Amino acid sequence: MITDRNSNVNDRRFEGIEERLKAIEAQLWRDASANQAIIEEDDQDMAESLDGDSPTIFLPNTPATLQDGTIVSAFNWGKKEELPLPPLPEIQHVMTDFFGGFNQAIPLFSHGSFLKMVDDWYNFPNRRDKASWSSINVVLALSLRHTTSGQTIIGDKVASMCISNAQSVMDSLVYRDIDHKGLQVILGLALLFMATAHPQPACVLIATAVKLVHRLKLHVQGDEDADSQTATERARLVWITYIIDRDLSLHTFEPYLLQDHDIGLDVDDIACEDGLGILLLDDEQVRVDILKLRIRLATIQGKVYDLIYSVRASKLSLNQKQAANDRLQRMLEDWYNSLPDSFKADEVSALETNFRRHCISLHITYYQCLFATRKASIRNSEWIKRLTEFSDTLEHGEHTSNAAQSATLLPSNWSTLVEAARSCLAMLDLIEPFDTALRWSSTCACEAAITILAANNLTLSEHDLHDSVDSDAEKIRISLEEFKQRIHDSGEAFLQTSTSKMEELPIKPSGIFMQHDFITPEHEEKLIHIFEHELEWPARPGRLSLHYGYTFSYKTFGIDEDTPFKPFPDWLVPLLPTTEGRPPDQVCLQQYAPGTGIPPHVDTHGPFDQLYSLSLGSPLFMQFANKETGERIEVDLLPRSMMQMSGDSRLHWTHGIKSRKTDTLSDGTVRLRKVRWSLTYRWLRGGAECECGNEKLCDTAQRRNGVEREYRWKQYEEDAKKTETA
Repeated sequence: MITDRNSNVNDRRFEGIEERLKAIEAQLWRDASANQAIIEEDDQDMAESLDGDSPTIFLPNTPATLQDGTIVSAFNWGKKEELPLPPLPEIQHVMTDFFGGFNQAIPLFSHGSFLKMVDDWYNFPNRRDKASWSSINVVLALSLRHTTSGQTIIGDKVASMCISNAQSVMDSLVYRDIDHKGLQVILGLALLFMATAHPQPACVLIATAVKLVHRLKLHVQGDEDADSQTATERARLVWITYIIDRDLSLHTFEPYLLQDHDIGLDVDDIACEDGLGILLLDDEQVRVDILKLRIRLATIQGKVYDLIYSVRASKLSLNQKQAANDRLQRMLEDWYNSLPDSFKADEVSALETNFRRHCISLHITYYQCLFATRKASIRNSEWIKRLTEFSDTLEHGEHTSNAAQSATLLPSNWSTLVEAARSCLAMLDLIEPFDTALRWSSTCACEAAITILAANNLTLSEHDLHDSVDSDAEKIRISLEEFKQRIHDSGEAFLQTSTSKMEELPIKPSGIFMQHDFITPEHEEKLIHIFEHELEWPARPGRLSLHYGYTFSYKTFGIDEDTPFKPFPDWLVPLLPTTEGRPPDQVCLQQYAPGTGIPPHVDTHGPFDQLYSLSLGSPLFMQFANKETGERIEVDLLPRSMMQMSGDSRLHWTHGIKSRKTDTLSDGTVRLRKVRWSLTYRWLRGGAECECGNEKLCDTAQRRNGVEREYRWKQYEEDAKKTETA
């Protein structure tokens, strides 16, 4: 018999539970459609509210004392200089904060070496170089974004400038092997993006960093004659790469890149004579080896992917999966027990502000590992679907088998997950309101904790109701409100220049986006040298192609399933677009001899989603045509321009290049075509099919209507012959 009190609690528990789950799913940043909407809204808001010299955007509750723009207005960027930096006295305190805060736990730079580099920069202008300039910019940005002084909001404009500066010379860093500056900048940028609303570029940056680690041979024991400080710096950079790589793997559920069996270093051998990677608590009586703790947790993150999310893990039997879960549980327990008592969850609030921030970050990663071992996340669509269906039965009054049915809905070790979820949300409450960097980097763990508590309230049997139902519901409400507010306030200056600069062309068809000067002329020159002298091309006339990732099939116009995946070469990684949230699945490098073209066509809808193209070498016109309306338009593909085709331009208009040796410009000038190269990027559809419904151009629509198409290459070749004859 249920008491009146329990009946009321039960009613509140079931009221709108499905809407709550849907609200969580709709709001959280890992949902693709929500994420894209947020990005578009943020970009539009920022474009309307900012210009090149506008002040930093402040939140409504920013104290008046922080709104005077002191930092921003004080930084004189020396715009007349080629590599501008503020005067040294104006940034010294920012660098001091960095080395006393963020860098203490994640030692990206050596204090002494960095200060010498800064001193040389200001005292010896003739020694200045892009790598040093970008390193200083990254340190300023990291300091401003990860400060504990409450200046993050006012510092966003400066951080934005610093990020823009560092990104502007990326092409000179990815090949840099004379020192570690290129790697340090790339890792710093990855860390910055991971702590924003749009962390997708970090995935491409870490891929570049891993390639650079291998090229520099940092992952193996170095020269025995090298001094101990150099060896320590090398090892730290490897392990920081390792940490970021494993962190992103667990965020995206994609394979990590830096393999344990390819690392010839031992965590215990990291030297700490300079005190970096160590926190001293309780009047220096308690030592916390935070870097080593984070490395060991990263190792567990890799095991979580291996045993839970990898292809190999999907083939395990139920008993093997349970054994894997138990093993991971023991590993996490052992890791947590290795923490000093004053660094454990129930003592975090007593820590000094700077130490507390490092401790919260460490614990949040631990909680995310714990949740990920049981796939307790809104991204587990199968689980969410079952919870929603269960909610439907409850709302229709079918409570008879509540206890039995709910038991099958929940992962093993459920009570531990629930307690961890409560502890995780309590930990998030300790983050300072202004610390958006730490809040954004905690989003995945927050999402999982909210989902777990919502599922727990939903599946409690009527006889297990207790006071935590209301308190957990309140935790969920507060966390969702905080997240919504963060999204609302995320039109920060920091993101203004850190996201894609592609703009839609104001023409018909819609959906053609263009970014000019995607790379520098110097970078283009290096690439063309590689294409001409280092790559093996087919020995035949006309348009030539090389494929990376999956191989494109010119017979099916999809993926050639018989050809193994070909890893992206070093020169290609920096050229991968970051706006899709993941690297492309297929990249095609093509060489066009003067006069070579492409017949009008539409890339197959079924296998591929977005389509990007980077033009190098000679410019030329691409023709877009709508066969239904007879409309035609030409787009000038300039060297170093990145084009995206989406919407109408991708699905309902054909595109092609006429076979001719000259193009006539609008002013009547005849432009001679020379050799051109292009990179075409394709992403496979993530399980969904094309729903455009265009029966004349869409292979999916044709298949649904029972139209079996012949291989398109026959028609393609016929069209090519007609075009060349004409």
